[in-house]
Amino acid sequence: MASAAAIPVLSDVLSSTLTLLSSPTSTKTTSTSNTTSNTNASQALPLLKDTADLLHAHTTKLSLLLITPPFTASALATELHKVSTSVLPSMIASLDFADPSVLGSVMVSEMRSRVRRVMLDFRTLVEAIQKQSTLHTAPTCAATNEVEAKGRAGKKAAIKATVEKNQITSLTGVIWNSCTDLASLHEMGTTGLLLQKVSTFKTLVEDALSELKEWRDDDLDEGFSEADDDDVNDDEEGDVAASLGIQKLTLETPTSVRARDDVRELLNETVRLLGLLRSLYAAVIKYRVRVNSAPQSTQTPWSSEDVRRSDEFVGGLGRIPGEVDEIAGSLYEGDVDEAKKRIEDVKALALRVVRVSKRPLEGGEEDVFVSFCGKFEEALRGVCAERGGNG
Repeated sequence: MASAAAIPVLSDVLSSTLTLLSSPTSTKTTSTSNTTSNTNASQALPLLKDTADLLHAHTTKLSLLLITPPFTASALATELHKVSTSVLPSMIASLDFADPSVLGSVMVSEMRSRVRRVMLDFRTLVEAIQKQSTLHTAPTCAATNEVEAKGRAGKKAAIKATVEKNQITSLTGVIWNSCTDLASLHEMGTTGLLLQKVSTFKTLVEDALSELKEWRDDDLDEGFSEADDDDVNDDEEGDVAASLGIQKLTLETPTSVRARDDVRELLNETVRLLGLLRSLYAAVIKYRVRVNSAPQSTQTPWSSEDVRRSDEFVGGLGRIPGEVDEIAGSLYEGDVDEAKKRIEDVKALALRVVRVSKRPLEGGEEDVFVSFCGKFEEALRGVCAERGGNG
């Protein structure tokens, strides 16, 4: 049984740790400082990695203390005190050093998101410790332990202990993963993160392209056919609708929608558009992101203007997949007006990305991406030419 003197100490540390984890500061999403120096900004990622590694190690110790009898309140209090007074405050402080003009808003946003994830995950472990502490402060704890040592009560206690051990082990694994993801930002660096993000966006567009091509190229006589539905007689259905004073509804199936000329025209147009977008993502990755994709420790810092531009064109590339999903949804539903609107929105986003990323990074020479951009704009304007779209 836990030492009676150590329980109040553990209770105080648990309370202060939960207060820290619950404070707005621990999960803040905006910077509190506008005067971060370049030197401090350069230390944000190393500090974040160090604190993530430390939290990983402390989590391991806390987990072992929890699953290994007896319950040692003093040891748990010592470990939690280190986390709440040093590790977590330092982790939060690293966010104050994260200057978007130096690291980029994409990186700063990712740092805050991953810190928030770590805090939330670690909170679940602290709450588990609090629960165990409460159980070991119950007046009947000693007597209960004696009873549970034998017979059916002992078996129930063993099963309960196994379940709790598995829960703690699972929680520990979740925190480990969160800490590893957070620490990886240091080695990844801004350019590495941009590469990961843009590659993910590219995959989403490629998936949409593949699905739309498959839908377009399927035989039109495949899938659901209204003639195959023998359970409903059209005349009887019409009579029932008339008796209720409503119009009979004619439902369009995915196959019948696709057979419409206006939908097929837009479907072909969308496939051509997504093919162009795929080439845009590939070109941006090769000529505007990979240019400085060395490990963080050897990367050449970008100028503030290049950071701003990269944030802007990556932001545009990130919005395109969502718009593409809307185009696909509109086509599946046969809503050609909405599909046309979304197509124009995607074209505008793509043109903005091209114009922002066209110029080489500071110090770079004009490259093949510049000529690619010219050809891309021309091709993009031609996508809707047949239906009178304006590029």
